[in-house]
Amino acid sequence: PSGGFGVLEYLWLKSTVPVYNGPGDPNWSPIPNSNSANYNPGPISQTTYYIRCSRRAGCPDYPGESNIVSKTLTPNPLAQIIDAPVVICTNLDGRFEAAIAGGGATYAWDFGPGAVPATATTRVVNPVYWTFSGVKSISLTVTRFGCSVTVTTAVQVNACGGDPLIVIFDDVIAELEGEAANIRWHVTGMDPDNTMFFVQRSEDGIDFENIGAVAGKDHDADGMFKVRDNRLRLGENIYRILCRRTDGAAPDGFSQTASVFYQPAGVRAIQVYPNPTLGKVTVEFVKKSSTVSTIEVWNTYGHKLLETEVPSLTEKVELDLSGYALGVYWVRINSENVREQMMKVVKTE
Repeated sequence: PSGGFGVLEYLWLKSTVPVYNGPGDPNWSPIPNSNSANYNPGPISQTTYYIRCSRRAGCPDYPGESNIVSKTLTPNPLAQIIDAPVVICTNLDGRFEAAIAGGGATYAWDFGPGAVPATATTRVVNPVYWTFSGVKSISLTVTRFGCSVTVTTAVQVNACGGDPLIVIFDDVIAELEGEAANIRWHVTGMDPDNTMFFVQRSEDGIDFENIGAVAGKDHDADGMFKVRDNRLRLGENIYRILCRRTDGAAPDGFSQTASVFYQPAGVRAIQVYPNPTLGKVTVEFVKKSSTVSTIEVWNTYGHKLLETEVPSLTEKVELDLSGYALGVYWVRINSENVREQMMKVVKTE
């Protein structure tokens, strides 16, 4: 409140709904003993929204209300081993890869006794080998924003009697050319009569789909294999190569990943849709920010109705305008990759 005299008193309200319809809104509850200009919530089990109300001492009501602020619950980090051998020979190099867990994530591998190296702290570890045979238990611990998750996998290490059939990827390159991507790779140790390569693409580095296949004989004079992707998705396109022995002489293997970023001329780095909307609006970051972004919703009277923080490397955020009246709203976005943007959104029936 402005004007008047006397000590300011505060009352904080909380809700799991990001819309405040004024005093008496049943979705909002007062927080006991919150008579403070600042409030630091304790642990929460779901994303929670807060409003600070204020009054002068002696007044019966709280006429002053702040904007809505949110405390977002961060999920556990993604801990997934997406590339690892199933069976391998002693003293033969293997490759291990963890899924991308987002900015600020750390990775801790433990390959157990007889492994070289025994531990590692990178997302991709290549090479790893064991000096004696047996079933090896491998653990991966991913930590992000103070939360840790551990997963395990097993590898059968055999004392092989002869030279195993193995393909080594020397290089994988992805290059943007206009509205397409050229993927090239070179290998050594290949049996061309019994090898197939499958080019796979992903938008998150976790779920991959096949987009092309090349036989082991189909390389150029320099030994390079090539595939062209003419159906790029907006944003990051991540590629890897799956190598498969058609005679079953060795397990499938994967290359390291390579990527291109696709953003055609005239396409905004941030998309807001559907627009007009009946209530739900998606904000999509074509290029994910490595830092925290903020999203605000304003009405045409210049009142900020909603503010939320977006964790780094987030691709999509859904806003719920269902509790607002029909009309025009402005979505303001502050992100590392773009200047501040104001986008008009129309809510209709």
